[in-house]
Amino acid sequence: MESAFPNTNMDAFLTLAFDIPPIAHLPVDPISDGAITTGHQTWPVVNMSATPHPVIGVTTSGWVMIDGIGWRRLQGDVAKIAAACNVMQSRLLEDRAAYMAAMDRYPKRSDTGIVGGLPEIDVVHERCAIRLDDITAPHVKEAFFKAIRGKDSGFAVDSMGPNTFTEAGCDYVEANVWWQFAWRWKTST
Repeated sequence: MESAFPNTNMDAFLTLAFDIPPIAHLPVDPISDGAITTGHQTWPVVNMSATPHPVIGVTTSGWVMIDGIGWRRLQGDVAKIAAACNVMQSRLLEDRAAYMAAMDRYPKRSDTGIVGGLPEIDVVHERCAIRLDDITAPHVKEAFFKAIRGKDSGFAVDSMGPNTFTEAGCDYVEANVWWQFAWRWKTST
């Protein structure tokens, strides 16, 4: 049986579910909720260059995943767009074969190694880091510095453990610490 949805919809859905939007950088070309057309029993759609692109979903922090476009920052009513996406997401998930095929494709993507807009850098002993200077969104950088300085115990770096990135210099932070911060940012309001 052929899927009722194109593969790209399911692939974009997995990106929405498992990836982190590029929070490290100032948003490029934000989308307003007024630019998104919603219909009954259809994907919300945004027209770009006269081509309709389904809006697959939105994070609680206001990043939308647009099929064929990728992550964009939403300016407007997150709850309204989320509600418009929920019906189609439920229908999409009913196609178990398409979901499993997309899960098989997901780890084979060529864009792995990017977390929240930052490349993971193999620094020492097969451990990965991110470079602090690569964070260009000032409010995100400030919040991240506050988090890694131990003000948020969920991100505090273990002071008793060895510093694995001294060879690379102090401008690197363990990629897992950035991932935890970025995931919380994605899922917070």
